[in-house]
Amino acid sequence: MAKHLHRETVTILIGGTDGALESQQGLEALSQASAMTIYSPTTLAETVTVQVSADEKPAGTLYGYKSLQRWTSTGAADVTLVANKAIVLPNIACAALNLHAGGAVAAARTFIIVFSLDVE
Repeated sequence: MAKHLHRETVTILIGGTDGALESQQGLEALSQASAMTIYSPTTLAETVTVQVSADEKPAGTLYGYKSLQRWTSTGAADVTLVANKAIVLPNIACAALNLHAGGAVAAARTFIIVFSLDVE
């Protein structure tokens, strides 16, 4: 089985706290990906966490977005993005993705997301 990579960008606008994956191609890649890698911008003073939802349109739904957690040696911890780094998230299963800053961002923050898709 071969791999295909699909690239998207998500931006948290200046003064905002959220940036969601919104393109139809991006949402399709998210639903089919075996893994994704999120690349953070060089400057990122704010704490940004990865949020996911079981609903494609989470606004106004019962569950909405939830902070994604990973298991560590000390238990579960929120997936937090760090400036000028990349994180690989394997075995993802969600219908929507949001990047959430703990406070208003001082400048627009653009993240690159690369999805790994299995193709035959």
